[in-house]
Amino acid sequence: MLIIRAEFVAIVATMGGLFVFGTAFAMFINWLHARGYSEGYTSFLVVAGVLITLMANTLIHHQDPLMDLLITLACFAASGLPMIINDVFHYAHARLSDQKYIQEQANG
Repeated sequence: MLIIRAEFVAIVATMGGLFVFGTAFAMFINWLHARGYSEGYTSFLVVAGVLITLMANTLIHHQDPLMDLLITLACFAASGLPMIINDVFHYAHARLSDQKYIQEQANG
């Protein structure tokens, strides 16, 4: 019972840490984009995010291959969700800006 509880705590702590990492990484990506530093380097940023997620995944050791798969998927969900939310927000904001511009031109 103690082993299961310790494993659960490790999983929850890892997922929480990955979510915080994903949020900070999304903010860093925004900072890079705003300054034009990330243009042409997106693949390297993706690799960096994947490496951090895989390193965190190694903190959770499990013997069951199915459980390993589920934990790996959960790790990527935890670190990737902030980037997905960030991307959707930026797309929606850009689309709204375009619609406002078109409306202003039509009323112009």
